[in-house]
Amino acid sequence: EERAALLSLDCEESDPPRPATARLKSGALVIALGTSLLAAALGLWACVRSSMSGHSSGGARPVDFQELAGLSERGSNINLFNANDFWAIHDLLVVGYAAVFMKNNSKGQQEVAQGALNLSIMLPQLHPHEPCREAIKAALDTRKDATSGLLGAAEAAWACLPIGSSSFTSSFDVAFTSSSWDDEEQRYQARNPTPHFVNSLGVCRSSAWHRACSYWASLHPMALRADALGMGAQFLQAIVAILSGGATMCGGCTQHFRDLHKTVLSAAIFADFATGF
Repeated sequence: EERAALLSLDCEESDPPRPATARLKSGALVIALGTSLLAAALGLWACVRSSMSGHSSGGARPVDFQELAGLSERGSNINLFNANDFWAIHDLLVVGYAAVFMKNNSKGQQEVAQGALNLSIMLPQLHPHEPCREAIKAALDTRKDATSGLLGAAEAAWACLPIGSSSFTSSFDVAFTSSSWDDEEQRYQARNPTPHFVNSLGVCRSSAWHRACSYWASLHPMALRADALGMGAQFLQAIVAILSGGATMCGGCTQHFRDLHKTVLSAAIFADFATGF
């Protein structure tokens, strides 16, 4: 069967099949992509420490990753994901753009912010939840510049979820929003937000590191879509920049991620790293 049919998460049937040469290139790419994202996931997982005993609830239909990824006979708990677990795609954009662990006004900070802008443009194709892909595309189409487009995509990435009828800021003890970009104290307070909708989560319900767990839950299906759609290199470049700039808001997690990826970091992102909180 076509590789895209296996890897894409509800890719539309209108997506054209790729020729064999493209599949071979993608196969080579997914080795590099998978290795790097596995390292990222392991770094996040060390911080997440989720019990993986989650439950599906909150009106969100569990995503059948076992069937889509051919894991149905491995006894994995991967089906415990639901769409609400993807809430922190909002933060990949808004926290990512802030580049909180980079030196202010440095080239490295600018490159990390550009990674978040690039991710926002990819989300109409890569977001794991189909209604979100449509909503983010509509949001981007109505914005006049890149930064407002990123904020519109972040707002849409929240509002499109089953829990998204509530305002983002009122859904956490402390939320990271664009008002946090220039407020160091607000950044610090929002370093590990606690959602008020924990009972509506799936695999991340029992995690003590809610944002990091949502990142972990979101990166895997987006990587699958990126490979299936021939966007793996762009996606990997954006995610490496975003996480290297402090999007987890965890000093140890960020340092570990940077150590694992130091051979592929740009000179500016490598040199312009600042101490964390």
